[in-house]
Amino acid sequence: MDQEYLATSSAAQFNGRPAGIAIVLAASVMIAFMAHHPVPSPGDVEHFVRELAHHGPSSAIVHGVLIGTMALLLLGFTGLADLIGSNRLSVRAGLIAYSIGFAAMTAAAMSDGFIMPALAAQYVDTPAGDLDSFLATMQMLFLALAAAARLGVVGLSLAVVLWSLTLVWRPGALSAIGALGLVLGIVPIVLLFTGRLPVHFHAMLAFVVSQVIWYFAIGIQLIRRRVLPSHKVASTQTIKF
Repeated sequence: MDQEYLATSSAAQFNGRPAGIAIVLAASVMIAFMAHHPVPSPGDVEHFVRELAHHGPSSAIVHGVLIGTMALLLLGFTGLADLIGSNRLSVRAGLIAYSIGFAAMTAAAMSDGFIMPALAAQYVDTPAGDLDSFLATMQMLFLALAAAARLGVVGLSLAVVLWSLTLVWRPGALSAIGALGLVLGIVPIVLLFTGRLPVHFHAMLAFVVSQVIWYFAIGIQLIRRRVLPSHKVASTQTIKF
């Protein structure tokens, strides 16, 4: 009876399916809501103010959901870390990098989805000649948003790279997912530091799509229970990080 209990407990401890479900669900919702991200149409300053204020409620919903999906992803990735070896420095560093990226992207989402529309709502009936203070404040907010978004890109990308360093030494599909993660994680960082990843909606959408591809890949493997605990594959690994 005791042996049966211990076997059941061990199997439950290393069940990656809940983590995989969390990752796939969060990634699905993230890409769906990014597709509905409101983008003000081009025009003069007055038109931009009206558009930004008009989209305020929908923008708040979209960005609020996106923040929630990143939190759910973090929950799923803690399960991934437990399976691939949270005792490894690279795995723990990946969790830290993702947490930093999550915090930075949350700051950017708060600015874009809540603060900017609320500011615009206060200037809806203001004549164009009196919008200098609005433009100055918006410029400051955008600079802060851009800095937070860049830090978010680095953090989220670095997390994928660090976890992939462990996965690439796993057999079969996990090795391919690790190699994919190295590419999808390194490329955005290189593009960012070479000035080829501008902070605007379409560039950020492309970044999110690249991340979601990896999230789906590893999430499905977790659901299928193809990610074994690190101690079960330790004997087949010749290099550890």
